[in-house]
Amino acid sequence: MCDKITPKFKERWAVTVMLLLILLFRIWYKRGYAVISYLLGLYWLNNIMLYLAPIDDPEDLEEET
Repeated sequence: MCDKITPKFKERWAVTVMLLLILLFRIWYKRGYAVISYLLGLYWLNNIMLYLAPIDDPEDLEEET
């Protein structure tokens, strides 16, 4: 399934932005879930940082040689 949606770059971003806007509207409309949304945002940020971080720390590699 992932292979079928991978080339659809604009559609994937459009769906992502639409879902984010729905979430933000729900938070604004219900006047709640701000703490839960804040924690969810921190979780997503942490996952992005782990994804972008190198597997091996370059400083550790220098010490081993």
